[in-house]
Amino acid sequence: DSRPTSFSSFACATTAMDWTDSALLPSPAYASPLSPWYAPSLLLSPSGDNYHLWHPALLIDLAAANCLGIATGAEPPPDPHSPCYVSLNTDYELRARHALTMVVRAVSDPQKAHVRGLGGGKSARRALERLAEVNGRG
Repeated sequence: DSRPTSFSSFACATTAMDWTDSALLPSPAYASPLSPWYAPSLLLSPSGDNYHLWHPALLIDLAAANCLGIATGAEPPPDPHSPCYVSLNTDYELRARHALTMVVRAVSDPQKAHVRGLGGGKSARRALERLAEVNGRG
């Protein structure tokens, strides 16, 4: 069997492929967090009084988008000494942007003020921490 046995071997095996190949694009049924039709399962209210419901719902959304480990800090960035670092880091950075986008889209406008201006791989984690602090959960 010549199929890759892990994500790392898949990433290494596919780095030379043409990423414009339509077979590699997600199906239209998949709503990427960056797509305009992505909607969070629950919106954090302006007062934050539904934080106890919102946080677990957001974690489920993040897990479904394969971004939970990045948002919580459980998944570290790829090792720069890895032979597949470029492809792994590209994937990691894309999922980090997705995670932050998901957090920002899941909060009401008054709550967005607490997460504006964040960037980088740990930004979704910092956004979750700030929202927990602001809403009395941190």
